[in-house]
Amino acid sequence: MPLYLGGPVQKDTLHFIHRDPEFAENSVEVFEGVYWGTDFEKVKEKLEENTLDLDNFRFFVGYSGWGEGQLEDEIKEQSWFVAEATEEMIFEDDEEELWKKILKNMGGGFKFLSNAPESPHMN
Repeated sequence: MPLYLGGPVQKDTLHFIHRDPEFAENSVEVFEGVYWGTDFEKVKEKLEENTLDLDNFRFFVGYSGWGEGQLEDEIKEQSWFVAEATEEMIFEDDEEELWKKILKNMGGGFKFLSNAPESPHMN
């Protein structure tokens, strides 16, 4: 089961998102059908029983955080590329190609960037 890096803050914490309606209770709905957190003991129990559908979960160590207004300011400064999230993006099987797919879907100059090498030195 993959474990993703959620960010540089509190790397000793585990966070997860899911799309499993069985675990919707005690979760925060991020957007329709996608939830953050739930009763971890129930998730742990299902993991131990090998009955948890891992295609419906993404586990992360740590998180990224911003001070009040910081992220909004960074977006205004165009420090981030912003795209509407979809369930398909979040639970994509091919993580290596995810960013390329998102950039292509954004179109325009973003589509051009989707073909850039991972490292500019490889250009």
